[in-house]
Amino acid sequence: MNEKNILVIDDDKIITDSLCEFLSLEGFRADGVETIKSALAKLDQKRYNVVITDVNLPDGDGLDLLDTIKKNHSQTVVIVITGYGTIDSAVKAIKQGAYEYLTKPIIDDELRLVVERAFYQQSLMSENERCGCNSNANTDWRISSARITKWQRFLI
Repeated sequence: MNEKNILVIDDDKIITDSLCEFLSLEGFRADGVETIKSALAKLDQKRYNVVITDVNLPDGDGLDLLDTIKKNHSQTVVIVITGYGTIDSAVKAIKQGAYEYLTKPIIDDELRLVVERAFYQQSLMSENERCGCNSNANTDWRISSARITKWQRFLI
């Protein structure tokens, strides 16, 4: 898949629209929705390389959506964003398979870097699937002490 499709899910339309606009200016195809229900409908209609989801959504928990995406769209990389970050929720998101956990306000340069790395990760997963390699054999990237330490410094 050569297209770089991103789905943004956030209950705040201003955040959704601004993230989609920024990502579009960076050369990605970004769609935005505000609910889990709308996100699931979009995921059924189109293949997304990356999903950026808020934790707190009006019709459910973004971490439950993360589980659904990991089960039904295993090649999609999920980035979790929140305005209420805690060490516990960051660890939980990463353990559930989130590629990254970002707190609002989102810094453009940080988002650009994380999204570019997420696309690289997605391409590696696709390549592993194509060659028949065990994609579960290399999942240590999901959680690292450096990333947890970063959150500890940020939140303390």
